[in-house]
Formats: sequence, structure tokens, C-alpha cells
Amino acid sequence: KAKELQAELSKKAIYEQFLEHVCETFEYFEDIENVLKRYETLEAAHRDLQSRVEDAEVQTEDNSATLVSHVKKTQTDSLVFNSQIANLQTSLDTMRLGAQNVEN
Repeated sequence: KAKELQAELSKKAIYEQFLEHVCETFEYFEDIENVLKRYETLEAAHRDLQSRVEDAEVQTEDNSATLVSHVKKTQTDSLVFNSQIANLQTSLDTMRLGAQNVEN
């Protein structure tokens, strides 16, 4: 058991060395704890941004569906109005013919 723990400690020592190197290289980080806190902060910000992106995608899909619905309704209304115009035009033509026949 002690050998396993020692082996695991040896494997993880490379990560500690890396983090120490980061602290030595960048003035922003005073110690390893600062690096880890910064990582946690960035990770939380990343999760928040992912959540916002997902919410925006859902909202975009909803807006797209609403737009499609409005476009279909507008097209249907346009067809109905065009049909009514055609019917009224036919009625007007019929009345004009009737009026010409009465005059003649």
C-alpha cells in the first residue's frame, strides 16, 4: 500500500513542479493556490457562459419557430385577401356587363 501511494505521489509530483514553474514564470501567481483558484474561477465562468449559450440557442429556436408561424399566417392571409380581390373583381366585371347591357 505504501509503495502504491509513493508511486502515485511520484506521478503527481510532475504536476506540482509544473505549477511551481508557472508561479515562477508569471508574476500574477504568487503560489500554487492562486493558480488553482484562478482555474476554478475560469472553470465557473466557462460553465456560466456555456449555460448562456444554451439558453440563447433555445431562445433562438423559439424565435425562429415564431417567425415561421408568422410568415405562414401572413402568406395565408395574403392568399385569402387575393382571393377576395379576385371575387370582387369578378363581381365588378359582371356588374359592368350588366350595366352595358341595360344601356344598350
